[in-house]
Amino acid sequence: MTTDSHQLLSDPKMAVKLFGIRKDLHDLNGRTCLHSNGVLALEDDDGKREEGGLPTVDEARAAAVAVFDLAPGESLEDLFHAQLPLYVPEPPLPSFRPQLQWIDPPLSLHVLMVDVHGQKEQAERELAKSYMDIAFHRQLTDQQFQTVAGFFDRDPLFLHDCGLSQDAFLLLVEHNPNLAVGVTLRLVGSTKINDYLKALITAPLTLHTVEVVNRLATETDLPEEFLPLYVSGCIQGCDKVTDPAMQARQVRLVCLFLQSLLRNGAISLADFSVEIEAFCVQFSRIKEAAGLFQLIKQQ
Repeated sequence: MTTDSHQLLSDPKMAVKLFGIRKDLHDLNGRTCLHSNGVLALEDDDGKREEGGLPTVDEARAAAVAVFDLAPGESLEDLFHAQLPLYVPEPPLPSFRPQLQWIDPPLSLHVLMVDVHGQKEQAERELAKSYMDIAFHRQLTDQQFQTVAGFFDRDPLFLHDCGLSQDAFLLLVEHNPNLAVGVTLRLVGSTKINDYLKALITAPLTLHTVEVVNRLATETDLPEEFLPLYVSGCIQGCDKVTDPAMQARQVRLVCLFLQSLLRNGAISLADFSVEIEAFCVQFSRIKEAAGLFQLIKQQ
């Protein structure tokens, strides 16, 4: 027996440290093997152990016999000349390679669904909007007019997304009165129509504005206060014109407009008789005013 062997048997701490391993071991001959800070020992039969206490030599020997599985004829000293394992490697994890499967679906499954109808609708919407921008500055062609009018029929919300405002509406009246009438008729029943009718009342008296109002008055029911305000504005506007030639043209335009309203029953003569008669007498030198006066007397 070597000096180290005697020291091992006489020093319980060295014996315990010698047989220490990295991992805890369980169920050695029905007993539990404890490990703490590199010290290996077995629990007592009563299952109790003093906390922080060191194992005895007998406990260390019993642990060594259990760990190294000594034969009946072998003694603990036979192991001192051998190199004891200081590290027990972890057992390899079970391999799951046969259960792994790479999924690579064929490209034919990735079919892109393109909303062709939606793209076409958006393209037509952008085209109609571009035509509306043109309509504010010049007269549209028949094809352009049909494109815009057709899109108004398919999408009523387009009226609120085509850049239409009071000023733009007056530009539309001057350059494309037919389209202005169509827009206004589509707004009947909406509060938005009042903004455009107010714009017509304050707009300068032109052939196109009178034409738009005349068509609206004969094709739909306008608010009751609109026509009286517009007719009064037309009559008073003739008095404000200082140029004789321009005044005569404007009087003729107003007379023809009032005759159309009276013949179509858009206005009642009882509501405007005094004002219209005074207007006809004031401009009796003009042929159209005389004709309007005769129409009033006939009714």
